[in-house]
Amino acid sequence: MSDFPSILKSKISEKGLNAADAATAIGVSAPSLRNSLSGTSFPNARSLSKYSSFLGLSDADTKALIDSSKTSAPKASKKTAKKADKKVATGTSTGAKKGRKAKSKSSGSATAAIETVVAALKQADGLLGDSLAVAVHKLGAGPRKIIESIVKSLS
Repeated sequence: MSDFPSILKSKISEKGLNAADAATAIGVSAPSLRNSLSGTSFPNARSLSKYSSFLGLSDADTKALIDSSKTSAPKASKKTAKKADKKVATGTSTGAKKGRKAKSKSSGSATAAIETVVAALKQADGLLGDSLAVAVHKLGAGPRKIIESIVKSLS
């Protein structure tokens, strides 16, 4: 038996539909269909009958197909990956003790990124504190070019 995403792709191709039209024909959102096609998630109980009708299968056969696809699907779905990314970003982990932050393996690159953002914010703060820079920024392109040429002639 083939997996759910393959059968769904075949049926969409057989009907000559693109993904957006297929989602409309099935009665689900485009992101839901994309996730089903990629195998990152599968139809839930509410949409099972919609997919069954589209595929020309019984709900029981569609459910069996989905269940067999779930067992052969990669263990980490996009949702799992997003949750893991969120835990790293917030510094929390299910294994971390309450009140302590989990250490990120990529803390070096995260630290460098944070330092870059801080430097950019300091530069922006300096510009915003300069009333002349703010006044020039609010001018149109023509007056700014004139001011730019004056400043260049001074240096």
